[in-house]
Amino acid sequence: MIVRTYNPIERGAPALWVHGHIGSNVRVQTFARDLRQYPEGDRPIDLFIESDGGLCDVGMEVYGLLCSVRRPKRVTVLAARSMAAVVAMAGDVIRIVSSGHFHLHRPYAVGPSIAAWASENDLTADALRDIATGIDSIEHAHAEIILQRIGQQNRNLLSALVGIGSTIPAERAVELGLADEIVSLPGAAV
Repeated sequence: MIVRTYNPIERGAPALWVHGHIGSNVRVQTFARDLRQYPEGDRPIDLFIESDGGLCDVGMEVYGLLCSVRRPKRVTVLAARSMAAVVAMAGDVIRIVSSGHFHLHRPYAVGPSIAAWASENDLTADALRDIATGIDSIEHAHAEIILQRIGQQNRNLLSALVGIGSTIPAERAVELGLADEIVSLPGAAV
C-alpha cells in the first residue's frame, strides 16, 4: 500500500491503493504514512480498493484514519470484499467500476486466531461466549457504518445480505446506495 502516481482513471494523478489482504498487505502504520504523504491541494484523495478484506481491527483503524482526514475522499471500488467493503464506506464519493463488486458477510474468527488465543487461555464455555459477543459487536459496528451510507430503513435488507454472504455487482451496489456511480477504466473491456 503506497501512494502511487498510477491512477487508472486520471493518468498521472496520485492515488492510494488498498490492494490485497488488510493486515498483511495493508498495514495501519504504512497507510497512515502514505496518507500523510499524499500531495496537498484541492483535489480529493483518490483511493482505489481491490481487496478480499482482512483483519477487522486493522480495517477499522484504516477506516478511522480516512474519516479523520478533513479533505474530500473519492473511493473507486474494483473489488471490496469483507472488511474492504467497510473501508470503502469512508469515501465521500464512492465509485465502482462496471465489473466491480462488493461482498458482504458476517465477521468471523478464523481457526488460527482461536487456536492462538486458546493456547494462552482456557477455552471454557464462558470464554467462547465472550468471543461470540465480541464478534457480534464487530458485526454491529460494521452494519452501522454501512447503514450510515445506505440508510437505516435498509437495516433488514442489509441483515439479510450479510447473513447469507452476498456478492453485490456494480449496478445493484448503486441501487442500494453502496456506490454513487459506475465508472469505466480506460482500456478495460466492456
